[in-house]
Amino acid sequence: MAPKKRLRRTESRSKQANDPTSSSGDNVQRFLSDFSNRAICVERGLGNDLSALGIDTLFAKMGWYSLYEYKKPTYPKLMRMFFANMRVNVEPRIISTLQGNPIEFNCAELADILGISNDGPRVFEIKIIPTIEGFIYDYAVALHTGNNEFAPGAKIKSQDLLLRPRLLHRIIAHNILPKKRHYDEVTFMELCLIDCMIQRRPINLPYIMIRNMILAYNQKQKALPYGQVFTTIFEHFDILLTGTDKKPYSDKTEIDTTTLTRMKYVLNENGEWIQGHQEGAHAEEEHVSAEEEENVAEDQGEDEFTNLFESPPPASSPDEPSASGWSHRMESRLTHIEADMRHMRDSHEAFQTEMRTDMQELKEMMASLLSRYPPP
Repeated sequence: MAPKKRLRRTESRSKQANDPTSSSGDNVQRFLSDFSNRAICVERGLGNDLSALGIDTLFAKMGWYSLYEYKKPTYPKLMRMFFANMRVNVEPRIISTLQGNPIEFNCAELADILGISNDGPRVFEIKIIPTIEGFIYDYAVALHTGNNEFAPGAKIKSQDLLLRPRLLHRIIAHNILPKKRHYDEVTFMELCLIDCMIQRRPINLPYIMIRNMILAYNQKQKALPYGQVFTTIFEHFDILLTGTDKKPYSDKTEIDTTTLTRMKYVLNENGEWIQGHQEGAHAEEEHVSAEEEENVAEDQGEDEFTNLFESPPPASSPDEPSASGWSHRMESRLTHIEADMRHMRDSHEAFQTEMRTDMQELKEMMASLLSRYPPP
């Protein structure tokens, strides 16, 4: 066979294998309706100059060092088709297919694929404070902010954190518990991970990752996580990666010492990173890269209410408040409103959970009584 003809045939097979609309046993309808336009979380690699802060050592001590070194391309179309074909087992276990090939893994198998530890307790909470031995939320807040004046159970911002936990939060928010936006918010689970890493307390990362995959599968508005992780998974299961869209790795989005300068830190004469001038200490820390701007553009419709407060009216006289002061007050009010709404929502969900538990216990008690004392 002529080389050109063989090459065209290979390219044709590659294109067909990665075409979502081809008849390869893929769930085409679900792909088109639920996943074809799903956003992909923006992952950020870690620069080599972070070793001075011991971030690589923390990853190594947790048994996650292979993730620290990830600098891989991602394949958005394959990721979306993977989720369209996905099924969930209660183990938990992920089951899917791509190009007619089965893909299946549980926590232990995912740990082997990624080369990370499968040790530690299994915990994954989004709405409430995680329960794990050694983790006390209020103590962790005081420890990692250097401030013991927060109210019990208070939500904190990334700007409240000290340097090392703040940098860890940035890494976690992009790569371990990746999200699409609101990078300045520190969730209960994120603080738990920060505390575990700094205190070197084991926690099961494969379990967290699988539960987060399931969460993305179940929530239609959630961006799909773990692009580089899925590249490793696809390679392990011999999925053909040519002939499909490929998003190359970019070192322009790496988290490195340049990130620290954007976070208002400066390098002193002793070679230590310290907080810069106080005026900028609580400035918005998130630098929007070119890749993140694409995600921000998708969210403009959802954030119209917030955008109303992003362009304050100019002060007409020296006696009137400045635009920056007006903006700060409005942001402060919105923060308090959002905190109150989150508290109300969490309380309502806790009440519903308690009621469901009580009803289940009552049903079990009634069933037990009926089995012992059947009606005449």
